[in-house]
Amino acid sequence: MTSSSLLIFDLVISDEAHRSIGGNSRAVFEYFLGFKLGLTATPKNFLKGVDIKNETNNLEARKIRDTYKTFGCEGTDPTYRYDLKKGVSDEFLLNPFVVDARTEITTELLSQQGYSIQVENEDGNSEDMNFGTRNFEKTFFNEDTNRVFCETILAQGYLDPITKEFGKTLVFCVSRAHAAKITNILNQLANYKFPNKYESDFAMQVTSDVLNCQEFTKNFSSNKLQGRSRFADDNFPDYDTCKARVCVTVGMMTTGYDCPDLLNIALMRPIFSPSDFVQMKGRGTRKHIFKYAETGEIATKDKFLLLDFFGNCEYFEKDFDYDAKLKLNVKQSSSTSNDNPKILYTSSSGKIDASQADSIATETIIHIGKEGMKIDRELYPEDRQQFKYLIQNSEIIQKINKEQDELAVEDYIKSEVFNKPNEYWNAEKIRQSYEKKYKTGRKIPLIEMIQNALGITSRFKDRDERIEEEYQKFVDIQKPNIAIYEAQKAQILRNYFEAYISDSEFRTFANNGEYARMDNYFSGPELTMLNGSLQDVPLYASEYLSREISEFDWRR
Repeated sequence: MTSSSLLIFDLVISDEAHRSIGGNSRAVFEYFLGFKLGLTATPKNFLKGVDIKNETNNLEARKIRDTYKTFGCEGTDPTYRYDLKKGVSDEFLLNPFVVDARTEITTELLSQQGYSIQVENEDGNSEDMNFGTRNFEKTFFNEDTNRVFCETILAQGYLDPITKEFGKTLVFCVSRAHAAKITNILNQLANYKFPNKYESDFAMQVTSDVLNCQEFTKNFSSNKLQGRSRFADDNFPDYDTCKARVCVTVGMMTTGYDCPDLLNIALMRPIFSPSDFVQMKGRGTRKHIFKYAETGEIATKDKFLLLDFFGNCEYFEKDFDYDAKLKLNVKQSSSTSNDNPKILYTSSSGKIDASQADSIATETIIHIGKEGMKIDRELYPEDRQQFKYLIQNSEIIQKINKEQDELAVEDYIKSEVFNKPNEYWNAEKIRQSYEKKYKTGRKIPLIEMIQNALGITSRFKDRDERIEEEYQKFVDIQKPNIAIYEAQKAQILRNYFEAYISDSEFRTFANNGEYARMDNYFSGPELTMLNGSLQDVPLYASEYLSREISEFDWRR
């Protein structure tokens, strides 16, 4: 094999494509020939909200980093999509049960005012220092808060359905130092809660500074981490589960980590990147069948628990701006992308160990239904496909359609589907999704979107095609008084027709007979040439275009 033949591949696959096509990886990606396939659950849309004409400094970098642009998917329609909402609907994946747990201190850290504490300065005087959520375990430390977090995990966490031991769990921390603290606290608590079951191996720190950390991640997934569970040895000696129950990490086990029997995920850190949040909670979405072969006992994983200690779910549900332009960050970290400010806070140059007593202040349990979280709907929206899926899978709509009554289908969707409390899209939102895909330049009527979803039509006519189509109908029906040789007059009438149905201001002038005010559109001699045809267009429009006229006068 020659060196040049190494470049010849039929297919090059880029896994986790949102990050494996940037930086040094870009050179490798572009080195090989062949078709390029990018796989990712969190594509990065670096061209979202970007003014192409005025974005001079970073435009090329954005194009290179943009997942959609790289793979030739204009807009935000990937070549193929299977999202969490579809996976849950098809019963392949799971949404979490969320426990939003806040302590007395974290409640204040999450507030706009932050958490205030009095400290003694170098002069021996007291001064107030104010900390926000970003300061936690960076400049603000409070050991009791970490203890309360760990106690809550052990109290709320789901159990293995076969052995009834603590379910396998991932804990995401602020830093490696924080992960070390949490691992130590969890092991101490487990020693009291489960005597003689663990030897400081209930929880394992899995961060990049720990020897054999990559092996830990593999062994946790394959149920070999720290050997076989002692819970299993007591009553289920051949049950396939490992002794270590909790992996405490920062960012190692976020993207692409597959551990189907994971039952609990704990967020002990504030998260500002939507893709990080999607990836972290995504670790628990896989279904799993727990089996004990010797007795034939089987249990299905039908839920997982997301323990949120920093209001992350609320942030991405209420506060995050999904339309904001992504920041073009130099370094790749777990907390930098799209770093929208979550609270106002005063940072401190020093590090403060508060040593304050803490306790759970509120615990809110949230059941995430099939509609999913807002982040699942808004981060990578594709309302057009969701609309198609609803149309194609609704028995009621299919029944009405069999009766060949498209207007009845339209009426049903308007009354029973749009603007419902649990639905987050309407006709206009779906229309914008269709327009982004097909770029028709007109307001696509709902009936046409329904026909497309039902497979009756495969394309949409653009604005010019539709205007020409309606103009020819006008000529056939109204039969304006124009001789065959009067080409100039015919063109003026064609322009007059387009102006009337496309411009509300012009339409008002025509309806009121204010022809003198049309000087920005037509000259006096041109209007004189049309003569009686001036009223033919309004008459036709009032009779035949009452529904369609808004189709052309859209976003003008």
